[in-house]
Amino acid sequence: MMPSSEQFKEACDQLGITKEDSVVLYDTRGVLSSPRALFTFKAFGHPKAFVLNGGLPAWRTAGLSVDESQPSGEAVATGAPGVYPLPSMDPSIIRSYEQMLENIKRDPGDAELVIDARPKARFMGSAPEPWAGLPSGHMPNSVSIPFTELLTTHKYSHDTEKVSGMKCGILFGCD
Repeated sequence: MMPSSEQFKEACDQLGITKEDSVVLYDTRGVLSSPRALFTFKAFGHPKAFVLNGGLPAWRTAGLSVDESQPSGEAVATGAPGVYPLPSMDPSIIRSYEQMLENIKRDPGDAELVIDARPKARFMGSAPEPWAGLPSGHMPNSVSIPFTELLTTHKYSHDTEKVSGMKCGILFGCD
């Protein structure tokens, strides 16, 4: 679920983030949740948002300093709290439940491509979902590209040959 415009603004206000700030996102596992945060910033039109390639593990591996003190809760960005303008989310990059139901009714050649980034076993329905009561399996006409196949250790894969081969073999069935 995406936050509302008001929720996004409030979070930025509390952190002292302004529309002019460069925001670098990272997480403790490499690149797990930071791309989702990047997508949210981009969806709300924040022009300078980035993911730290490799996240905190790569930062530590590079021998860079880490502050392990408890955050103060005060604004840490350049702006004073309460200055982020109310953003508009770009509706063209989000699909509703109803739009997804319509998409699966289309002929696969006319439908939008739906990529499932979960592990292959959950896509195939042979492994349980981590949330109770949620069945595994996949949407009709979707394809599986587990996000872990695009990673090399903690980093995003820059191996364009590998990614191109995945697109060709999985998405387009090339020779």
